[in-house]
Amino acid sequence: MNSLFFCEIMVKYRFLTDEELTELEVEFKQFVITNGLHDDEWRVLNRDHPTKAKEVVGMFSDVILDKVFTQTKYLMHHSNDKIKIFHFTASKAVMIGLDFEGEKFIPEEGLMDFIRDNISKFKIYKASKDYDKDLRNKEIYALVRNGAEKVDEKWFRFFSELT
Repeated sequence: MNSLFFCEIMVKYRFLTDEELTELEVEFKQFVITNGLHDDEWRVLNRDHPTKAKEVVGMFSDVILDKVFTQTKYLMHHSNDKIKIFHFTASKAVMIGLDFEGEKFIPEEGLMDFIRDNISKFKIYKASKDYDKDLRNKEIYALVRNGAEKVDEKWFRFFSELT
Protein backbone atom coordinates (compact mmCIF):
# COMPACT_ATOMS: atom_id res chain seq x y z
CA MET A 1 0.00 0.00 0.00
CA ASN A 2 1.20 3.52 -0.79
CA SER A 3 2.93 5.32 2.10
CA LEU A 4 0.46 8.16 1.64
CA PHE A 5 -1.97 6.23 3.83
CA PHE A 6 0.27 5.89 6.87
CA CYS A 7 0.29 9.48 8.04
CA GLU A 8 -2.33 11.68 9.60
CA ILE A 9 -3.53 14.25 7.10
CA MET A 10 -4.90 17.57 8.20
CA VAL A 11 -6.56 19.64 5.54
CA LYS A 12 -5.05 23.00 4.74
CA TYR A 13 -8.45 24.57 4.03
CA ARG A 14 -11.57 22.43 4.39
CA PHE A 15 -13.06 19.21 3.14
CA LEU A 16 -15.05 19.54 -0.05
CA THR A 17 -18.77 19.04 0.47
CA ASP A 18 -20.57 15.95 -0.82
CA GLU A 19 -22.09 18.13 -3.55
CA GLU A 20 -18.67 19.44 -4.60
CA LEU A 21 -17.23 15.92 -4.60
CA THR A 22 -20.11 14.72 -6.77
CA GLU A 23 -19.41 17.53 -9.26
CA LEU A 24 -15.72 16.57 -9.27
CA GLU A 25 -16.25 12.81 -9.46
CA VAL A 26 -14.14 12.32 -12.60
CA GLU A 27 -11.26 14.36 -11.17
CA PHE A 28 -11.49 12.48 -7.86
CA LYS A 29 -11.33 9.11 -9.62
CA GLN A 30 -8.23 10.27 -11.49
CA PHE A 31 -6.69 11.52 -8.23
CA VAL A 32 -7.33 8.19 -6.48
CA ILE A 33 -5.85 6.21 -9.38
CA THR A 34 -2.83 8.52 -9.52
CA ASN A 35 -2.26 7.76 -5.85
CA GLY A 36 -2.22 4.01 -6.43
CA LEU A 37 -5.82 3.01 -5.74
CA HIS A 38 -8.11 1.53 -8.33
CA ASP A 39 -11.89 1.32 -8.04
CA ASP A 40 -12.07 -1.93 -6.03
CA GLU A 41 -9.23 -0.87 -3.72
CA TRP A 42 -10.92 2.49 -3.12
CA ARG A 43 -14.22 0.80 -2.27
CA VAL A 44 -12.49 -1.51 0.24
CA LEU A 45 -10.57 1.40 1.78
CA ASN A 46 -13.73 3.48 2.02
CA ARG A 47 -15.68 0.60 3.60
CA ASP A 48 -13.03 -0.87 5.91
CA HIS A 49 -10.85 2.14 6.73
CA PRO A 50 -13.05 5.25 6.65
CA THR A 51 -10.43 7.39 8.41
CA LYS A 52 -7.87 6.60 5.73
CA ALA A 53 -10.47 7.25 3.03
CA LYS A 54 -11.22 10.61 4.63
CA GLU A 55 -7.50 11.44 4.50
CA VAL A 56 -7.57 10.83 0.75
CA VAL A 57 -10.61 13.09 0.40
CA GLY A 58 -8.78 15.72 2.48
CA MET A 59 -5.75 15.57 0.23
CA PHE A 60 -7.97 15.88 -2.84
CA SER A 61 -9.82 18.81 -1.25
CA ASP A 62 -6.53 20.63 -0.69
CA VAL A 63 -5.42 20.04 -4.29
CA ILE A 64 -8.70 21.37 -5.69
CA LEU A 65 -8.95 24.39 -3.39
CA ASP A 66 -5.30 25.28 -3.97
CA LYS A 67 -6.02 25.29 -7.70
CA VAL A 68 -9.13 27.48 -7.23
CA PHE A 69 -7.35 29.94 -4.93
CA THR A 70 -4.29 30.11 -7.19
CA GLN A 71 -6.58 31.18 -10.05
CA THR A 72 -8.37 33.76 -7.88
CA LYS A 73 -7.27 37.32 -8.60
CA TYR A 74 -10.09 39.48 -7.21
CA LEU A 75 -12.32 39.26 -4.14
CA MET A 76 -14.86 41.67 -2.68
CA HIS A 77 -16.24 41.82 0.84
CA HIS A 78 -19.41 43.83 1.32
CA SER A 79 -21.18 44.67 4.57
CA ASN A 80 -23.80 47.26 5.51
CA ASP A 81 -21.28 50.08 5.79
CA LYS A 82 -18.00 48.84 4.26
CA ILE A 83 -16.80 47.48 0.96
CA LYS A 84 -13.34 46.09 0.41
CA ILE A 85 -11.96 44.84 -2.86
CA PHE A 86 -8.77 42.83 -3.11
CA HIS A 87 -6.42 42.17 -6.00
CA PHE A 88 -4.05 39.25 -5.52
CA THR A 89 -0.83 38.92 -7.49
CA ALA A 90 1.78 36.21 -6.98
CA SER A 91 3.53 38.17 -4.24
CA LYS A 92 1.23 40.96 -3.07
CA ALA A 93 -2.36 41.77 -2.17
CA VAL A 94 -3.77 45.23 -2.82
CA MET A 95 -6.90 46.28 -0.94
CA ILE A 96 -9.12 49.26 -1.65
CA GLY A 97 -11.63 50.02 1.08
CA LEU A 98 -14.69 52.21 1.18
CA ASP A 99 -16.32 53.05 4.49
CA PHE A 100 -19.79 54.50 4.13
CA GLU A 101 -20.51 57.42 6.41
CA GLY A 102 -24.08 58.00 5.25
CA GLU A 103 -27.33 57.35 7.08
CA LYS A 104 -28.51 54.31 5.18
CA PHE A 105 -26.92 50.98 4.37
CA ILE A 106 -24.98 50.08 1.25
CA PRO A 107 -27.33 48.09 -1.01
CA GLU A 108 -26.34 44.84 -2.65
CA GLU A 109 -28.07 45.70 -5.93
CA GLY A 110 -26.87 48.59 -8.06
CA LEU A 111 -23.66 48.89 -6.07
CA MET A 112 -21.62 50.85 -8.64
CA ASP A 113 -24.40 53.39 -9.15
CA PHE A 114 -24.87 53.74 -5.39
CA ILE A 115 -21.16 54.43 -4.91
CA ARG A 116 -21.08 56.97 -7.76
CA ASP A 117 -24.21 58.74 -6.44
CA ASN A 118 -22.89 58.85 -2.87
CA ILE A 119 -19.13 59.14 -3.34
CA SER A 120 -18.88 62.13 -0.99
CA LYS A 121 -20.19 59.96 1.84
CA PHE A 122 -17.39 57.38 1.50
CA LYS A 123 -14.01 57.37 3.15
CA ILE A 124 -11.66 55.71 0.63
CA TYR A 125 -8.34 54.10 1.56
CA LYS A 126 -5.82 51.75 0.01
CA ALA A 127 -3.30 49.30 1.45
CA SER A 128 -1.05 46.54 0.19
CA LYS A 129 0.59 43.54 1.75
CA ASP A 130 3.49 41.43 0.53
CA TYR A 131 3.42 37.70 1.20
CA ASP A 132 5.17 34.57 0.13
CA LYS A 133 3.58 32.02 -2.18
CA ASP A 134 2.38 29.76 0.67
CA LEU A 135 0.48 32.56 2.41
CA ARG A 136 -1.34 33.87 -0.67
CA ASN A 137 -3.91 31.09 -0.87
CA LYS A 138 -4.37 31.02 2.91
CA GLU A 139 -5.15 34.75 2.83
CA ILE A 140 -7.73 34.17 0.10
CA TYR A 141 -9.27 31.27 2.01
CA ALA A 142 -9.56 33.36 5.19
CA LEU A 143 -11.34 36.13 3.29
CA VAL A 144 -13.72 33.68 1.60
CA ARG A 145 -14.53 32.09 4.97
CA ASN A 146 -15.45 35.56 6.21
CA GLY A 147 -17.82 36.25 3.34
CA ALA A 148 -15.68 37.62 0.51
CA GLU A 149 -16.76 36.64 -2.98
CA LYS A 150 -14.88 36.26 -6.21
CA VAL A 151 -15.36 39.18 -8.62
CA ASP A 152 -13.86 40.15 -11.94
CA GLU A 153 -11.31 42.81 -12.80
CA LYS A 154 -13.92 45.46 -13.68
CA TRP A 155 -14.70 45.87 -9.97
CA PHE A 156 -11.08 46.49 -9.09
CA ARG A 157 -10.71 48.97 -11.96
CA PHE A 158 -13.84 50.79 -10.77
CA PHE A 159 -12.52 51.04 -7.21
CA SER A 160 -9.05 52.08 -8.47
CA GLU A 161 -10.56 55.00 -10.34
CA LEU A 162 -12.06 56.26 -7.07
CA THR A 163 -8.67 56.58 -5.35
